[in-house]
Amino acid sequence: MANVSACIQQTLPFSDQVQVADAAAELCAGYPIASRSHQVAITAITCGAVTLPIVILRCFARQLVTKKIWWDDWLAVLSSLVLATIIGLQIKSSEVGFGRHYWTVNPVYASLIFQIFYAFQLLYVVAQVAAKGSLMAFYYRVFPSAKFRIAAKLVIAFLVVHGTVYLGLLAFQCLPLSSIWDKNVIGKCVNLTATGYSGAVCSIVEDIVIMLMPIPELLKLKLSRRKKAALVFMFSLGSFACVTSMVRLKYLVAFANTLDPPWDNVDLVMWSVIELSCALICASLPTLRPLLRKIPEALSSVTPSSHKSSTYEHNFSPRYAPARLSEERQTGRFKALPPLPPDAHPGIAGLNAGHFSNKKMEEIELQGLEHSGSFQK
Repeated sequence: MANVSACIQQTLPFSDQVQVADAAAELCAGYPIASRSHQVAITAITCGAVTLPIVILRCFARQLVTKKIWWDDWLAVLSSLVLATIIGLQIKSSEVGFGRHYWTVNPVYASLIFQIFYAFQLLYVVAQVAAKGSLMAFYYRVFPSAKFRIAAKLVIAFLVVHGTVYLGLLAFQCLPLSSIWDKNVIGKCVNLTATGYSGAVCSIVEDIVIMLMPIPELLKLKLSRRKKAALVFMFSLGSFACVTSMVRLKYLVAFANTLDPPWDNVDLVMWSVIELSCALICASLPTLRPLLRKIPEALSSVTPSSHKSSTYEHNFSPRYAPARLSEERQTGRFKALPPLPPDAHPGIAGLNAGHFSNKKMEEIELQGLEHSGSFQK
């Protein structure tokens, strides 16, 4: 049947193809129709259910710690909104026949499927550049090294140039544009195979560079090996996004030359959505650290404290306070008290302002420990 469909598409005008499709639908009525539409919908919904809450938590964590949304957060929000649009389009396309063989798609919806796929290509580029730009903007804000920031600017510039060029090639892949979705119109198209491969290779190179860039800066931090390893692991999660980009590259083979696009492009679309989700998740995970540090504090605040309260009343009642205060002064135990954490109450943290006065908020926010001399063991 695939060979027959290819022959029909290559020899008959589109109006005749519609008549053949109608006749085939009548002849094959009642026979099971192969479909992967449910895979498209499930993948899109799952990626949205995992990714979008993480971006929301990212913004909540930023408000919790710095009371301000930064450029990297806005880029993540932009990317997530575009991803949500892509997910909605893919769910719609699965309802009208994307994921089925071309000869089993209702001709009424054929143009709509091609229009959705065209929009998907453009939105994919925007979401990808915004997600990677978000991570690079986060690196630029957190790491103060002048050389690192120059490198970050160069990577961001490359992302913008690559994204703009690739977006332009996809936007005007065929002229007139209507020939992309209206098979009655004969158009002249660029080499989509070369465009797809070049864009995918650039994306993989970008993923590798973004994954490796922060590691030298993290290794410079005065931390234990365990803490360094944990940080390097957290910032290296972008390697999974790189893997998804490589898997997606495999499915670009059928991107331009297929005669069965609703079926052959299913894997390409699904892995593209997975890639975008991984990029957004990897860009957001490092920013969730302050929120994760708040969870133990919140849990401890709601645990029963009757024992602690009675101990406090016993040790610090007026009858015992002078004796204990004198004892602490004699032993010098007050000198061993660690500095207050950066998220302490402003009125209390002010007593220890000398310890944090020269630290940038974003440096403290990154880990809360890296630049503190109290954790060099």
